[in-house]
Amino acid sequence: MEMSGLMGGFLRISEWIMRLAYANLVWLLFTLMGGIILGIFPATIALFTLTRKWLRGEPDTPVFATFFKTFKQEFLKGNLFALIFVAIAYVLFIDLQYLSIVTGHLYSFLFFVFVFVALLFVILFMYFFPVYVHFQLPFIHYLKYALLIGMTNLHLTIGTGIILALLYYLFMLIPGLVPFFSISIPAYVMMWSASTAFKLLERKREKILAKEALLQAE
Repeated sequence: MEMSGLMGGFLRISEWIMRLAYANLVWLLFTLMGGIILGIFPATIALFTLTRKWLRGEPDTPVFATFFKTFKQEFLKGNLFALIFVAIAYVLFIDLQYLSIVTGHLYSFLFFVFVFVALLFVILFMYFFPVYVHFQLPFIHYLKYALLIGMTNLHLTIGTGIILALLYYLFMLIPGLVPFFSISIPAYVMMWSASTAFKLLERKREKILAKEALLQAE
């Protein structure tokens, strides 16, 4: 029998705290199972698959079973995308090192380019996992869609960035939270933001289709 009122709200909050903590621990387990380097992306894809189900009204989705199935299915493809992200991050790192040895107008120009590309990389990373678990796309289109959705919904992107920065500060302030919530809560925030963006895009698409239908009917 479901409880209502203050006690019911407290119990629901407690359930979500336990759910997020458990998901974070399972993420750590599967990351370690992949030898850390090979485990991060498949485990993160599994976590976003889980958070997507939660946001779609399936809070009782089995956590471990979802991780196990998704981790196994996405291990190879997830690590191919990991290589792409590592390559981009490496290029940015090299560019940052180069900036330390240039001066004058060249420095100003290259610094602007670096900041612009770095921001695009952050947006790409923020939306990649939600796009990957939500859509069925050709390989490279996941990156294209992630970037386009993030750039066309800047209000959500900026808001999510602020929340993630505040969470980072909180985890630095209270390190004891890190093993339990450092990945699951940011993943939930990012998936919620992306899901909102997906709904906005779907509404725009429906309006365009409705207008086209009216024009054809005339």
